Amino acid sequence: MLATTPAAARSAAMVPVMMGLLMTGSNFGQVTGPIAVGMVVSAWGWGAASVMVVAAAIPAGLAAWMLARGDHNRVGETSGQA
Repeated sequence: MLATTPAAARSAAMVPVMMGLLMTGSNFGQVTGPIAVGMVVSAWGWGAASVMVVAAAIPAGLAAWMLARGDHNRVGETSGQA
């Protein structure tokens, strides 16, 4: 994920911002994910854990799809405009 950050950034100045957002999101998920799954499992049993995984995978897949659709240039590449 970190290696693809420059491709998602609109300019070289945005690369550190994108990396910060990526790391913040990763850390947030590592803290809240086990707590949320634990709460669901204690309330509804182990079968409900798969629902949590699917519920987390859907927005992640949508975000990846939206990023892939965007017109992203690698930092340092020009878009053909002078």
